Amino acid sequence: GDGTLICWGKTNLVNISAYGSEVIDINLPYSYKDTNYLVITSITDTGPYWANGFTVAGYPTSEDKIRLMLGNFLVNATVENVSGGFITIGKWK
Repeated sequence: GDGTLICWGKTNLVNISAYGSEVIDINLPYSYKDTNYLVITSITDTGPYWANGFTVAGYPTSEDKIRLMLGNFLVNATVENVSGGFITIGKWK
């Protein structure tokens, strides 16, 4: 009724080398009215290091696309089987 749109999902699993990063562009299933919508991110990981030195951030790149940036700040460890989760909230009309 008020035009609120919420989309969510997660990326495929990736491995990120020590002090490396991964940029993932995601097509949303629906378009927002503009790029003034919120992107909330989270991480999942099956390896032992996910809570130490790993981050994910996201932002809109268009009305129907977001970019997630996953970063591993561990100097001596690859983070394996990581995915970035997201929720987007905004208006479609």
